Amino acid sequence: MPDGSWYGNWGVCFTYGTWFALRGLAAASKTYHNCLAVRKVVDFLLKLQLDDSGWGESYLSCSDKKYTPLEGNQSNLIQTGWTLMGLIHSGQAERDPTPLH
Repeated sequence: MPDGSWYGNWGVCFTYGTWFALRGLAAASKTYHNCLAVRKVVDFLLKLQLDDSGWGESYLSCSDKKYTPLEGNQSNLIQTGWTLMGLIHSGQAERDPTPLH
């Protein structure tokens, strides 16, 4: 998507899709430093981090095909896990570990 996100069809959409996209890009040796797509998706994910340090996406993202936060801006364990795995694959820990801690 233009904002850097990747739509996922099986899990709740954008956090799920971006995790797989970042894993695939990492397998192709793409990093934040050498790939615009990685930079865009990392920036997209970091903008969505909630005050409690987690991530939470509504199932409405799937039907609306645009990122929709969970009602009340709550984080969700699964989506936080998917997002963290994507950020780990992107090399975020080496670049700036703050969002991962």
